[in-house]
Amino acid sequence: MEANGQPEASTHEPAKVLATLDGFDDLHHVLRRRADELQLARLTIDQAAGLTRGHAAKLLAPVPIKRASLETLFFLAPALGLRLAVVEDAEALAQIKQRYPEREICVGMRAVTRRNGRHARKNNEVSLRHMRRIARAGGDARARALTRAQRSASARKAAKARWRKPRVVEIIRQPDRPPKGA
Repeated sequence: MEANGQPEASTHEPAKVLATLDGFDDLHHVLRRRADELQLARLTIDQAAGLTRGHAAKLLAPVPIKRASLETLFFLAPALGLRLAVVEDAEALAQIKQRYPEREICVGMRAVTRRNGRHARKNNEVSLRHMRRIARAGGDARARALTRAQRSASARKAAKARWRKPRVVEIIRQPDRPPKGA
């Protein structure tokens, strides 16, 4: 995978999807079938995957004696000429979005507290909803502290900023100067 999170561009033909897995039993079946298709001895798979002697036989037995950990799976798959891919399931995603509310995004907030007469810096994570509530309370406190004339001036300045039309700037090339790059 490239640094930007995109899969590497390949000049080879697109990957062949061998199976869609719904659980560990499906994974076990696919790995076992692949080893049999390639006619690889279990000890050969152990050597290719860097596993201890006899480990592949225990993992790929008809009734598995051991279950492959995720780490073992990433050693075993290349030894069988496989690559694992994660694919978005549109149906499952639609069900999840209907069933669960969206997560509140938390932002970092630096706070300064006093303990025993000393200042201590503390990093807290708070939700955006909480930050908006704090900001609203701060705005209300500021408005209470201002006189009526100061509030009016502040509101007038804000209204002018909202209704200000953007200025159109016209760029005219002077005839005596050639354009840049010519």
